[in-house]
Amino acid sequence: MRVAKLEKSTLVQKGIRENMQLYRMQGDVLQLHRYKLTYTENEISFASGKKPVEKAVQKHEYLISDEHRDEFIQLLENRGISEYEIESLEQYQLDNEWLNGKTFEDITQVAVAFEMGEAAFLLHLQENDTELQTALYLTELDFRLILLEWGFAV
Repeated sequence: MRVAKLEKSTLVQKGIRENMQLYRMQGDVLQLHRYKLTYTENEISFASGKKPVEKAVQKHEYLISDEHRDEFIQLLENRGISEYEIESLEQYQLDNEWLNGKTFEDITQVAVAFEMGEAAFLLHLQENDTELQTALYLTELDFRLILLEWGFAV
């Protein structure tokens, strides 16, 4: 699974904190994050020749739905972690709902979609589709001309 961050320019424009992840890619499908869950977990590190050292480390998990949130909370509780903070990301996603569940060819196309907004991005796709249709039409015409030159009825 790929997890992507927005470029700094987009984050600043949208007034979003730089370290916030707004979405993840599940294959080629974009999934908007709905919650940020912050918790502290103790980790043990072993320095060479020294005793093990236990250190509290703050971690963040981004969750895509209420069910995902509930499952992760259950996982934390099963690991003995009962203190955590949940932040709703809904206010940051208001302009992004149109992206949820959409399929993208690559992460660059996702960044372009976030930058452009819905109307501009859909127009961009339509223009690209028109260019593709024109190219296919011209290819078909070339093929027909070749057939005519060879004496085939078209």
